[in-house]
Amino acid sequence: MNIMSQSVFSPYLVRKILSPVVVAGLLIFQTTSLFGKEQKVETAACDEIALNRALGQCKACHSVEKGETHLTGPNLHNVYGRQAGKVRGFNFTGDLKAAKFKWDDEKLDRFLADPRSLFPNTAMAFGGVEQETERVALVCYFRSQTKRY
Repeated sequence: MNIMSQSVFSPYLVRKILSPVVVAGLLIFQTTSLFGKEQKVETAACDEIALNRALGQCKACHSVEKGETHLTGPNLHNVYGRQAGKVRGFNFTGDLKAAKFKWDDEKLDRFLADPRSLFPNTAMAFGGVEQETERVALVCYFRSQTKRY
C-alpha cells in the first residue's frame, strides 16, 4: 500500500480543504473505538497529482530524500516538526536562523503560499505555491515522510 494513502490529515489541513469542491475523494471518515469511546477519525490520501506538480518545483532547489545532500536550498526530508532555520550542514539566512518555531501544518502552508510573509529576508527566490491543493499535498507529503510528528 502506498504511504500516501496511509497519511492522516491534521485538523488544520482538514479545515483548509473542507470545501464542497475539494472534499470529494480526499476525505474518508472512519469510526474507531478508543478506550471504549467511539471517535470519528479523519484519514486522507495525499493528492498525488497535485503533489507531483508542486514537488517538482521544490526539487529545482531542494533535495527531499533521506541522506541526499543539500542543493541551493536545504534537504527537506524530515522538515515537518523540525526547528525552522536549523539543519546540519546548511547555512540559513539570519531571519530563518532566528526563527522560534517548528514546522507544522499552519507554518508550512503559510510559508509555501508566500515565503516572504514569514521571512522577509529569505534568500529563497521563489514566490510561493499559489494553488491551495498543491500546498495541502506538500504538507501532507512532508507529514507522511517525517517520523517525528
